[in-house]
Amino acid sequence: MNKEINSILDWESCLSLAGGKPKLARTMAFGLLEEAEAILPILESCNDTAALLEPVHKLHGLCKYVGAQRLLAALDRAETMLKTESDDCQSIPKELANTINELLTFKMENPNWAETENSH
Repeated sequence: MNKEINSILDWESCLSLAGGKPKLARTMAFGLLEEAEAILPILESCNDTAALLEPVHKLHGLCKYVGAQRLLAALDRAETMLKTESDDCQSIPKELANTINELLTFKMENPNWAETENSH
């Protein structure tokens, strides 16, 4: 995979974080994708950014175990802003939605990404 794709969802990183176990890596990666998709409606309908802290924290924790560097960075920024009640909190829903949509687009465009890697 090229560097651009690896920053969206890096299979080698997923595999490493799962202790070299492909089945566990896939389970963790697909769990992250599922949770990321589930948070989108919350981001789109959220009028109170304080209500985002719990779902952002949960997704941030999951992301640490999967090679999704862009999403991890966006979640890290978002969680920090939410916890410090930053004046920039209003930008969180849009930034996270864009990053999650990038990840979901990757998933749709690369449906066999985990199976095509040299991990068996």
